[in-house]
Amino acid sequence: MGGVHLEDQDPAERTCGHIVAHHGVKREKVLVPTNKWIEKLIAVKAAAQASETNLVVIARTDAVDGAVPGGRGGSVQHAIDRALEAASLGVDVIWPEFNNTDLEGPQQFAEGVHKYYPNQMLGFNLSPSLHWGKAKQGGTLISNEALGKMGFTLQFSTLLAFRTVGMSLENSLRGFRERGIDALADLQLTEISQLNGEPKTRMHQKFAGTNRWLTLEKVSKGA
Repeated sequence: MGGVHLEDQDPAERTCGHIVAHHGVKREKVLVPTNKWIEKLIAVKAAAQASETNLVVIARTDAVDGAVPGGRGGSVQHAIDRALEAASLGVDVIWPEFNNTDLEGPQQFAEGVHKYYPNQMLGFNLSPSLHWGKAKQGGTLISNEALGKMGFTLQFSTLLAFRTVGMSLENSLRGFRERGIDALADLQLTEISQLNGEPKTRMHQKFAGTNRWLTLEKVSKGA
């Protein structure tokens, strides 16, 4: 089993899926023509069939905020039209990138695709680049259940682990700089007091697989 995520941004001009402004100026993402994207999706599916590989194909479109140079501008309808082309190929998941926390865009997209392909699975990126915290404070935070009912079955967060680790790392290093070994001791006490059990990374050697290598070493020596 394998998986391929293929997007429609121009690789030579690719940017983060959520950068749509630079110093306050609107910046459209640069897309490849729809037929070029579709050609690649067809090639991926053909390669999987030829190699008899079970492959999950995720077709991502950035057309909500992207355009082909000199061509059609970005919009939800643009993304829908591209998604319908991908759905006609039988891709497993279609992932549209949105750049705000509003419900209107995802709702419109899901309805536009499911009008013609009611069983098409959709993907939704719950990226920390979007302001979910502000939405929660304002009482407008969408729910996983609501997205699921729309057909966004595959829900994921491309930066959740990175942001979580980054915040923890900065706090730990700041504490170590200010309090030295006391900060390390407090970290260990926090680890062993977790309600869900100690984090696996506490035993970092075991987490990294050292025990397996030691076992192989013993076997190779006949121990």
